[in-house]
Amino acid sequence: MNRSRRSFIASSVAAFGAAALTGGCAAVRCVKSAQTPAGEGACPFRLGVAGYTLGGYDLDGALQVLKRDGVKWFCAKQNHYPIDASARYLKDLVKKTEDAGVKLYGAGPIAMNTADEAKKAFDYCASLGVPTLVGVPGEKGPDGKPRSSRAMCEIVSALADEYGINFGIHNHGANPRTGNPKLYPTVVDSWEFMKGLSPRLGFCVDIAYTCADGFDASDVLRRFAPRVFDVHLRDTSVAGNGSSGAAAGDGTVDYLSVIRTLKEIGYCGVCGIELRNAFLKSSDVNPGADPSWLPRSVGYFRGLMAAV
Repeated sequence: MNRSRRSFIASSVAAFGAAALTGGCAAVRCVKSAQTPAGEGACPFRLGVAGYTLGGYDLDGALQVLKRDGVKWFCAKQNHYPIDASARYLKDLVKKTEDAGVKLYGAGPIAMNTADEAKKAFDYCASLGVPTLVGVPGEKGPDGKPRSSRAMCEIVSALADEYGINFGIHNHGANPRTGNPKLYPTVVDSWEFMKGLSPRLGFCVDIAYTCADGFDASDVLRRFAPRVFDVHLRDTSVAGNGSSGAAAGDGTVDYLSVIRTLKEIGYCGVCGIELRNAFLKSSDVNPGADPSWLPRSVGYFRGLMAAV
């Protein structure tokens, strides 16, 4: 990590710690109990797949892939579970999912730029019966592109409390070529917009983007643990490029340390494998697609989870 990034996260974390001591960051943590679903291996958390990974399949095809790879946790994405569908139809899709031995653990990422769009997303999650919404609550800037918004965070914070649903802002990287440096590029940047708001407003930590932006992912997870509601697992083939693709274990991220840290902080949620450039079922549609990346990644992370 370069010096400026290290200084930046140190000062931000100091503010985070102070807020926690004064109640500004009260934790909505997963406390293990008889109702807490069992983790995997030696870990309290579970392994799942983000809906984006299987975006090239319809729902039936996606469920077949999950069954093939023995994955029981799935994050809803709009192309599998249409956000404009009726609550009754969504419940039917949830039943189909559960009948296939798969359970939804969240929904998103969903972009939202108005209060109405935010409420629509929460209604969607309520219909799906999921505890976590992953999203990007932005506003249009002078250039017409979305940017981080304190006002939208305040709206989302109130809705999270109203619905009893945790909201995780997804970081998409600070590199202007592969992300949007004005739209919650990093976890640290995101924290600046949610200080003092509901403890149900937190993060979906994308590990690959976090590392590509010069942060130690384990350090970020430890320091912001009370508000980590989802984690996206993805490897990168090019150092510093969070959008490059690779099967887990083939890239630049030190995932052994990440898995150890997740166990250490007692994270009891789901870690969703989110593969870029390999989520389409046909290489004729996406020449970069490699169908082996998902089963290889599932096996890799399960091996690490058993080892720690």
